[in-house]
Amino acid sequence: MKKPKRFAFMAFLTYLLFFNNVFSQESVIFNKVKSTTSSTDNQLNNTTTVSGSGFKFTSQHSTFALSKTGNNLNGSLSFVSGNGSSLNYAGAIEGTFTTSSNTIGLHFLSGNTHFISIIPGAESHDEFDESDDPTFNSSVSEAILQSLKQSSMANNSVAVNQSNKLVIFLNPASQEINFTIPKDETIESITITDVNGTKTLVKSKDATNNKVSISKLKKGNYSLEVKTQTTSRVANFTKY
Repeated sequence: MKKPKRFAFMAFLTYLLFFNNVFSQESVIFNKVKSTTSSTDNQLNNTTTVSGSGFKFTSQHSTFALSKTGNNLNGSLSFVSGNGSSLNYAGAIEGTFTTSSNTIGLHFLSGNTHFISIIPGAESHDEFDESDDPTFNSSVSEAILQSLKQSSMANNSVAVNQSNKLVIFLNPASQEINFTIPKDETIESITITDVNGTKTLVKSKDATNNKVSISKLKKGNYSLEVKTQTTSRVANFTKY
C-alpha cells in the first residue's frame, strides 16, 4: 500500500514542478527592438529596427533570478513579425546598454544575432555607437526586468502609451523615474503625493523629457499625477 502513495506523491511533485516552470514563467514587454549580426569587440554594428509587434522576453524559469546562468539571464524573445509570422528566439540577456548614465536597452543574444530590447520610454534613442556598448552585468539586467514586471503588473502594460494609462519605470527608483503618456498630448503640470496626502508640485527643472527627479524625496511610497490639456493620470511609485 505504501508504494502507490509514494508514486502518487512523486507524480504530484513532478506535476507541480512542471506547472510552475511552464505556467509561471515571468515576462516583460518591449515596444521597440533593434538587431544586428555584426559585432566586433562587444561593439554592435549596423543595427536595424526589427519589424514586428508584441516583443516579449520570457524567463526560462518562474522567476528572473532562477534563470541566471553565469553572467546571463536565460529565456526567449518572441514577437509577431511584420508579415504576421510568430517568431521565437531562445537565448539570454547578457547586459545593458547605457548612454549618459541612462539605461536605454537590454542586450539579448540568440546564436549570432544580437537584439537590443529598448526600455519603454527610450525608443527615441535610435543610433548605437561605441559609447553605447553593452555592459555585461546580469544583476543590473535582472533589476531592470523586475522593475518592468512590476510596472506591467501595476499598469497592465509597459507599452508607451497608446492607451490612457500612465506608465512609470524604473520602479522602485532612487534618483529619478521615467513616465510615458500619449505622444500627442502636452503636459501642463506634474504633482507628487505622499502617503499622508501631502502634495508637491514638480518644478519644470526637475522634470524634463518625461523624467522626474526624486532624489530629494524620503524613502517611501508615492503617487505621480500628470495633467495634460485633455486629462489627468495617476500611477504609484516607490522611492528607495
